[in-house]
Amino acid sequence: MALVRPGDRSLFLGDAKATETPRSAETLRRLRQYTAFLGQYVAAGGLGVFALAVPTVERYGWLRVLQDVCTEVVNGPAEARLDVIDAGCAVVWEAFLP
Repeated sequence: MALVRPGDRSLFLGDAKATETPRSAETLRRLRQYTAFLGQYVAAGGLGVFALAVPTVERYGWLRVLQDVCTEVVNGPAEARLDVIDAGCAVVWEAFLP
């Protein structure tokens, strides 16, 4: 899912991971593409958020994956965040700011 707000040049990218695992090489490749795009968008003056809706039981694995792929873009340690929505769903996310 993508949401662009031209007024403040912000971009939200979201993805659900109910059928994938944090250990999938194909998923990791795709997430790296998303975060690389967000990094370029922020470098051009935009703001961005990348979020993954994940099964609660795998939330820490997905949090580590998101930190890893975002660290490659933000030129330093990523501070990915984790919010548990309910017993079955959590959201891991990272904000990209200039």
